[in-house]
Amino acid sequence: MEKELDIDREKVIEYLTIFLIIECVICCLTVIGILVVVAYYYWISKWVSPTLYANTLKYGLDDKTLRVEQGIIIRRSMAIPLDQITDIKLTQDLLMRYVGIWKLVIQTAGSSFPEAILVGLVNPKQIRDEILDARNTYIKSLKSA
Repeated sequence: MEKELDIDREKVIEYLTIFLIIECVICCLTVIGILVVVAYYYWISKWVSPTLYANTLKYGLDDKTLRVEQGIIIRRSMAIPLDQITDIKLTQDLLMRYVGIWKLVIQTAGSSFPEAILVGLVNPKQIRDEILDARNTYIKSLKSA
């Protein structure tokens, strides 16, 4: 006959509780740390100083590229070849509708994420059409060359 060994269940519960708390704290610090960095990069840096962020926005269009510059802490400068642009979405969320602005979401070949998001353009529908026209003209010039 097998002898049942005594277990101090209260101490086991205390150990597991402390262990679980430590794991949760480490997990939260890691997850929260990552979330804070991501949130800061994408959202908070834009809200720290809306005027400063708005003043960093610069968009340009020539016959071959769409140029985008933006960012306060992390400065992004992109030159997107027009022939790589596959889709341009014109979107407006509820707050944008209230304020009266739109954003153009630029999608390129080979990427499942937007290559660029242009916010606050004056006459966004006209600019979308200009980008698409410039893209089509550029693609025609490449084919004829």
